[in-house]
Amino acid sequence: MTTPFTHETLPADPKAAIRQMKQALRAQIGDVQAVFDRLSATIAARVAEINDLKAQGQPVWPIIPFSELAMGN
Repeated sequence: MTTPFTHETLPADPKAAIRQMKQALRAQIGDVQAVFDRLSATIAARVAEINDLKAQGQPVWPIIPFSELAMGN
């Protein structure tokens, strides 16, 4: 469960509020290196997919015919 860090007014002790927020965020994230590794793997897989498409001569950007746009699709 995520904790919202919003205040209607400035907290009485902003430094303490920031420390509390950082502690809560670290607890939510858990193992930062594992999160970074998963993100890196996802990005690497997507880059490999794009490179494969480029090698096959396929477009890597979506191509939308004007006729589809004109029809509102």
